[in-house]
Amino acid sequence: MYSLMDDTNCVVAPRTTSIPAYTEAYITVNTPKRVNNTTILLENVQRPTPIVLAKALTACKNNKTVCRVLNANSYVVTLKKGFKLAKVATLDSVASISECKPIENIKNQDYTVMNVTKTDLDQFHKSYGFHINPALSGDQKYEVLHLLYRYKSVFAHDITDIKECKGPPLSLELHSDRKMFKRQYRLNAILDS
Repeated sequence: MYSLMDDTNCVVAPRTTSIPAYTEAYITVNTPKRVNNTTILLENVQRPTPIVLAKALTACKNNKTVCRVLNANSYVVTLKKGFKLAKVATLDSVASISECKPIENIKNQDYTVMNVTKTDLDQFHKSYGFHINPALSGDQKYEVLHLLYRYKSVFAHDITDIKECKGPPLSLELHSDRKMFKRQYRLNAILDS
């Protein structure tokens, strides 16, 4: 019998790794020897951690596998060598069953979604003057135009179309109020002139 948090039941960071703020990362981790060359289910550990781990099925080879982790914090998280990222669950039984519905490919979609015709897309293309790669096929061109049309609210014809941001004002969270001074480095001769 294994404890939930001992080395025989957890995957650990093989080296110290830093994950930037608001970043998702794939990290190679060391697995217990008892699960080598098997498929395992990785789950979050039960204690509070600075990262979130995606529950995933993964294959172990040479006592290594990959974890998908998210740093949802506003600061860099450093995982020290030996940090226990996830606990291992073997697949002795079905853990869960979820319905999965197929997503239709955009090629199979009708361009009349949102009541847009190819003529409308051509007019949209002409009015905004997008430069679309001429090497694309006709269908590929309309796929690109359809995507651009769906998000047309973010494009401006000219500077007068740009509106004021309605979101909250930007605030920066500082780790300290200490002033930082750095010496100016020499600029490249090309940039200096």
